[in-house]
Amino acid sequence: MSKVKEGLWIPLAIAIWLPAQTTSSPAQEAVPVYVDWSVDRAGTSGSGTFNGVGGMPDFLFTITGDFDSASTSVFKEDFRNIVWEHLYGSGRLQESLRFGRNPSAKIDMAVMTIDFETPVDPSSFAIALTDLEGEDAIIGASLRGVPIPNARIAKWFQGLFDSTGGVNFPSGFDATNAAIVAQVDSDGLLSDEIFDHPSSESASGWFLPNESVDSLTITFRNRAGEAASMHVFMAAAPEPVSSPPSVREVLGMVAGSVGPIVGPTVVDFGHLPGATTYEFAFTAIRDGDSTAIAGDGHWAIKLEQVAQEGVVGTQPVFGLSEAGVADDYFERRAGQSIRSVFDRRVHVVVVNEAIGETARLYIDGVEAGSVLNTKFSLSGMVSLMATGTAFDYAMGAGSVMHGWAAYNGALSRSVITALSREPFPAAGPSAAMLLGDVSRRAQGGLVFSVPGASPVDVTYSIDLVNWEVIAEGVSRSFEDTDSTRINRVEGYYRANKINP
Repeated sequence: MSKVKEGLWIPLAIAIWLPAQTTSSPAQEAVPVYVDWSVDRAGTSGSGTFNGVGGMPDFLFTITGDFDSASTSVFKEDFRNIVWEHLYGSGRLQESLRFGRNPSAKIDMAVMTIDFETPVDPSSFAIALTDLEGEDAIIGASLRGVPIPNARIAKWFQGLFDSTGGVNFPSGFDATNAAIVAQVDSDGLLSDEIFDHPSSESASGWFLPNESVDSLTITFRNRAGEAASMHVFMAAAPEPVSSPPSVREVLGMVAGSVGPIVGPTVVDFGHLPGATTYEFAFTAIRDGDSTAIAGDGHWAIKLEQVAQEGVVGTQPVFGLSEAGVADDYFERRAGQSIRSVFDRRVHVVVVNEAIGETARLYIDGVEAGSVLNTKFSLSGMVSLMATGTAFDYAMGAGSVMHGWAAYNGALSRSVITALSREPFPAAGPSAAMLLGDVSRRAQGGLVFSVPGASPVDVTYSIDLVNWEVIAEGVSRSFEDTDSTRINRVEGYYRANKINP
């Protein structure tokens, strides 16, 4: 058992608070405004229209290079992306333009050029490329004949995803060349099993041009050595989308992190009645015979359930604990593992289904096990990387909580799979210095511990003029904070130095 002795400062809670949602689905989908495509008989050119939505102009396109014109066609297919559909409407049976492919010969490279009738306003439309299992997709653009540098185009990139909601992703995004890279192995060569993957055609990526353009190019570069193609989706909203929400915001996140946490910390999960979902990404170092992911002193999500060591071979396992009542382990789902994961980054989700009293465990996007007949619940102030304000069962030194989020509602299996590939924020919302530990002094001041520096003793009358203190999500000058808040118990604060 690992504890932090009473009297030590409670570490800084870094979190964001968002309005609670009652569902795990996108709050309200926009009217679908996907492009309607048409292709000429030769399969070498065509046109597209947004039907005037958002003031978007129509366009013409041509395809040149090594491609099979007979396979250039308009497809109607399902398209799944949580943020995209939140912004542009349901992807159910939407049109895309397919080009490339030749069943009898390798296609080396083809270029699709899209020319708009008039320049497009910034952030007025989005473009998604799917079926990238064996080819790179390179984006180019220009305005009035002047090429836009790749470094600026790279900022349009919004992320990689699986257009069926599965786990098939391209290998990455090459910002230098503004290119989505086909799935490759560690040797840099095309994945040996890519064409045997049941959803290989769903590897995708999308872009939101944040500057005016009047011409786009999409270069298809085949790395498969056999028939291959890509599909192009385009959509617009009635109003420009200057700042897309995160996946977690769309899903109704009640509270979540804004940066990594490097030690046991108290945070506010918010009000979570009924069904809930708890999401974590961490690298844990083992310290002792039991380790908690999160807990409030009564309930805890355990990375290592001490009471159940040995239930799977000789390995400790994930579990739930109710203090003084029971230590349960997750019953393993067929073909899966519930073994504790140490010394590597892992994505863990626990879904609490209030109806049926079942908690489900997901490890790296895959459902691994469940606990039945449990009244497990975490809400309000919760410790991360430990349980309770005494920080019992803490993760060992060197552990990192890369990110966390709490949701009202039970997220679906496909959504959790998508979240397992979605990065958490890497840093706070500003360049201000985030402080480590905080302790309330009897005189009414605070003592802050600055990472990598000496502790700062902030007195009430002088130094606080230069600090912004945030308590329970409320931001204001410390001197403007009422005495009740000043005299709260230790913890639940963070501070930014706003005038170094």
